[in-house]
Amino acid sequence: MKPVIRLLNKPFDLLESLRMRMLFAIGMGIFCTFFLYLFSPFNIISWIGYLSPFRSFALVGLLAIGCLAILFSQLLQAFLWRKQPMIMLHLLLGYLLDALFLIVSLGILYRSPDNPWITNLFQTARMVIPILFLYYLVGLNLLALLKLRREQKASLQKAESFKEEPVLPERINITDENGQLRLSLKPDDLLYIESADNYVLVYFRKEQRIVRELIRNSLKNMEEMLAPLGSLRCHRSYLVNREAIHYLRKSGRTYEIEISGMERTVPVSRGYVELVKEALEI
Repeated sequence: MKPVIRLLNKPFDLLESLRMRMLFAIGMGIFCTFFLYLFSPFNIISWIGYLSPFRSFALVGLLAIGCLAILFSQLLQAFLWRKQPMIMLHLLLGYLLDALFLIVSLGILYRSPDNPWITNLFQTARMVIPILFLYYLVGLNLLALLKLRREQKASLQKAESFKEEPVLPERINITDENGQLRLSLKPDDLLYIESADNYVLVYFRKEQRIVRELIRNSLKNMEEMLAPLGSLRCHRSYLVNREAIHYLRKSGRTYEIEISGMERTVPVSRGYVELVKEALEI
């Protein structure tokens, strides 16, 4: 008994989202369409027309009603178990609910007037239960393969992003226009750089304070020097350290970058807005 209880309490996440349930229900409709037309189990095509309320579209009507019943059943299941993680017990109950909705709806609409209600329902159940069970086997395996493929794709993309992400050096060395070392910083300490005629002002953290250093060089040279280290050009006069950006804020028709730990904001010119948004994945 304990192994059965453990099995029923085993996590099952293939049908946790409403999207996956709708995909499962649509797949069931497609599967049943091909299955009934190709194999005609129980000789269904030959006799269904006599019982169908849609005599001109007997099998199409049966499939349409079956799809609606499954969609309603899956929506009901999503509502009933929306606040709890899916387990195997929910899968079993879901199968029984799907079977119940199909048996009742098809048994009523396609009943034989010569048979009592219970006989009609029993005969409908004989067809519904094995076909539904077969689809559960096929459909859930397809969903499992789809999930596995997505996870593999996500893992590959994650691995590629790690591969593409540059490894930051322990220190950033900033030189003047003659190539002389003027400043050596930890990457996290650099905030932003401002152009000032033939000079640049480098703003950085030093012993819990924000200080600046005037260096004779152009902002273009700074951009080329620091591009591999995560710097971002946001204005013709400003270059910011991407890691120091707190957030991007819209102020009227313009945008501003707020730097972590600073009251002063850095303007973003119109030509750089999309570039900044793309870099920040906004």
